[in-house]
Amino acid sequence: MRGSTRRGRERDGWGFAIGKAVVAIVAGGGVATIASGAGGGGGGPEQSPWRRIANISNEVPGGGQTFSSFNQPSVNRQGVVVFRARTTGPGEPIRGIYLRRMQAENAPIETVVERGDEVPGPNNTQTPPGSGELASFLEFPSFPRIDAVLEILATRGQHEPVWTYVEEGGKETRVGTAGVYVRRAGVLETGASLLGAVVDAKTGMPVFPEYSVPGMPEGTRFDQFPGSPSVDGETVCFKGNFTDPADQVGKTGVFYRELGGGPASATHRVASSDTLIPGQPDGKAIRFGSTAGPSAAEGELVFLGLDDEGDPTMGGVYLADIAPDPPLTALAEIGGAVPGELEATFTRLGEALSFDGRYVSFWGAWGEETRTEILECPTDGNPALLAYCNEQHPDGFVVEIPVAQGVFVHDLATGETVPVATTTDEPAGFTDFLYWVYSGRVPGAGGGDEESEELARWRSSAFTAVTSMECGTPGVKDDGQQSCFEAAFKGARGEVDGVYLFRRGGSDVGDAGGLIGALTTQMPGTLLDPEAPVGSTIVTLGIEREALRESWFVVAGSMVDETSKESWAGVYIASLSDIVPCKGDLNGDALVDGVDLSSVLAAWGACGETCPADLDGSGTVDGADVSILLGLWGTCW
Repeated sequence: MRGSTRRGRERDGWGFAIGKAVVAIVAGGGVATIASGAGGGGGGPEQSPWRRIANISNEVPGGGQTFSSFNQPSVNRQGVVVFRARTTGPGEPIRGIYLRRMQAENAPIETVVERGDEVPGPNNTQTPPGSGELASFLEFPSFPRIDAVLEILATRGQHEPVWTYVEEGGKETRVGTAGVYVRRAGVLETGASLLGAVVDAKTGMPVFPEYSVPGMPEGTRFDQFPGSPSVDGETVCFKGNFTDPADQVGKTGVFYRELGGGPASATHRVASSDTLIPGQPDGKAIRFGSTAGPSAAEGELVFLGLDDEGDPTMGGVYLADIAPDPPLTALAEIGGAVPGELEATFTRLGEALSFDGRYVSFWGAWGEETRTEILECPTDGNPALLAYCNEQHPDGFVVEIPVAQGVFVHDLATGETVPVATTTDEPAGFTDFLYWVYSGRVPGAGGGDEESEELARWRSSAFTAVTSMECGTPGVKDDGQQSCFEAAFKGARGEVDGVYLFRRGGSDVGDAGGLIGALTTQMPGTLLDPEAPVGSTIVTLGIEREALRESWFVVAGSMVDETSKESWAGVYIASLSDIVPCKGDLNGDALVDGVDLSSVLAAWGACGETCPADLDGSGTVDGADVSILLGLWGTCW
């Protein structure tokens, strides 16, 4: 057990804002470092590969205000980017979901949906009463996601109650304060809603059976939709929490709805708290006690399901067809072997899974050793949320962080699971992959006759994304015979956070893979955004599970000049082919230093065809390679 420390903390879910660093890192860090082309010591790329999607100099479309903060963007294979952003005024702050087509020259930023926009039907509730205006959106509590190919995107929405009806006995009720919303062909529509329990007072029949919980008594509604929904073509997949009317026990599950089937298309269950966890010993009948939001692609989805979220003893990462109650295939399990670690088994698995139809990237931990961290409440953000956090945790919140942890990629075609980065790999130097944020609903918030958001609490997550690539050519799918992929993840190396790329396959890195520092908090802010203050450094970076799609890589970041306190923020995109390794940086930390020199000395002598320490390509690691490395000494930018 290690001693406790205090580290930076994030706002109420808005991670990349002007004004101050807002790292959600207490248990770890992560970021992406733009790779240098020629090498360290000033040998970096002559031109940064990153382009601006939006930053705080951009005006919200038609809003008369400029953006002030951003969340992590998602991108599809055509370079269409969706992101959540907000302003700080003057006047009422604007919050919304936005889109930009980065494959087109000078394409404008477009609004998908904003706070104050009318909620799509079903919506019959005039707000305020008699105003002639129907209930509108209040907030979008999670990052939006987009289909891999089509311009179809999904987001969660919190809003005023959308449905007013009279119950048997004459009581007027207002319900429907949250839902999952999908934009197809430029039109926003309801994918999932809390309206499943609305009953016609005359007939006693459900008015919206398509929004009821499948497998439950008729008219059972969802309570909330935690996490971010995923879309695969015209199918929206999501996590839903609900209450079993038979015993009032709270349950959870993974569900989907095919929007192409029309407004009355039913919701279907993939797995829930009524589903037996696969692979149990004879005589056991343990069901899922916890599920996480799915990632969907090419007719399948992956999700994390556990017996106990806080202390799991059974469960894992599962693959399933997008079909009613399909068979579940375990890709990684609690108690399963950890690839690359002798006699180690997984004790924890992360819920944020990236899936492109063949590859799945995930976080896992093993072993009993932990270190203590004390999380301090945020100091910037929603005043009610900040007050509630300080009321609940006046002396901070103590967490135990697994010491042994890592990021992995599973290949569905070969069945192989590859370690991408681990804290047990000493030359790589990673110390953590977990980030913490305080978010959720403050008691008493909301409207109508329901509370649809989970109570505010500390939450942790790791961040990773994966995409197929052609062997030797980043950004294009391989032929299926080899494992060739690109994975991105957030990670901490001591006090330095970064977003890193792991590239597997191709003549330059081979099957063993190669690590590239894409962006780190050591780097100047102008490397990511030329408009950032001169003298600023990157202070926060973030990715989500759809940050990589074929040739595209998207990040969110903020920068601060520690002297002037001037700050900057934005969301950015790069082509994977433009992010290349820094010569001499053998452990991918964007530095050429003593760690790399040690690796050269350890590889001394004759080596194979893909020997990273053989810097001059002679087939032998010798004094010439040491001389080259010393000439590259320093930073990779």
